Amino acid sequence: MGPTSSQVRRTAASAHKTPLQTRRRDCNEPTAQESLTYRGRAARLRRYPSRGKTRSQGGMMRQPLRVAGALFVALALTVLAGASSASATTLETKGVAENAAITLRTSIASGGSFLETDTNNVSANTCTSSTIEGATSTFTGTAVGGPISALSWTNCTQGNPTVDAKGSFGIENIAGTTRGTVRWNGSDITTPSFFGNLTCSTSNTDIGTLNGVSSGTATLTINAVVPCTVIGSMKWSGTYTFTSPTNLGVGA
Repeated sequence: MGPTSSQVRRTAASAHKTPLQTRRRDCNEPTAQESLTYRGRAARLRRYPSRGKTRSQGGMMRQPLRVAGALFVALALTVLAGASSASATTLETKGVAENAAITLRTSIASGGSFLETDTNNVSANTCTSSTIEGATSTFTGTAVGGPISALSWTNCTQGNPTVDAKGSFGIENIAGTTRGTVRWNGSDITTPSFFGNLTCSTSNTDIGTLNGVSSGTATLTINAVVPCTVIGSMKWSGTYTFTSPTNLGVGA
C-alpha cells in the first residue's frame, strides 16, 4: 500500500526546508540583530572605556579622593593650630616678666673651662677665661634676644681665639620650664688649635641651654657642634654663670 496524499505533502515540505529552518535555535543563542548590537557595544567600550563604568564603580573611584581631601584639610588645620598655640618667650627676674631691655653678662664658672674638640673628642683648644655679653632688643615673642656686644676667650692652651664677628643671640623658652634654648647667629671666631687656625661660624646655631632660676644664679650650659674650616666642625662645651642679672629665668 503506497503513501497517502497527506504523507507526500509533508515529505515534500520537509525537503524544501533550509538548515536554518530545520535547526532548532537554542534559547541562549542571540539573534542576528542581537549579535550586531553586542558587537557595536563592544566597539564603543574599546573606544570609550570610561562609558562602561557603572554608577557604583564611579563612586568607588571618587571615594579615595574624598578621603585624601579630608585628611589634607585636617592636617592643615592641625598645623595652623600648632602655630597659633606656640608659646611666647619672655625673660623674667624673680619670676616676674620683664618688658624692657635686659643686659645679660655671663662668664666661665669658677674652676671651669671652655673646651674645643673635633667630633672625635680630640682636643683643639681649652680656655679657662671667657666673657659673653648682650642686651635684648626684643622682649617677648617666639624668641627674645639681640646683638652680642662682648665676646672673648683668654688663658687658652693653644692661644686665644680671635672674634671676627660677634653676631647675635636668641633665647627660646623650653615649654613647662624656666629654661631656654640659646642660639647664636652670624658669629665668626678664628681659634688657634692643634689642627691649625680654624674659623668657626654660627647660623642660628643651637649652642646650649640657659638654666633659669626664680632665685639665685642662672647658668648657661654650652654644648654645640659648630661648622669650622679645615676639620669640618668643632664641638664646644662649657658651663658659664650669669653675673647679671641675678634671679634670671625664661618664662612663656
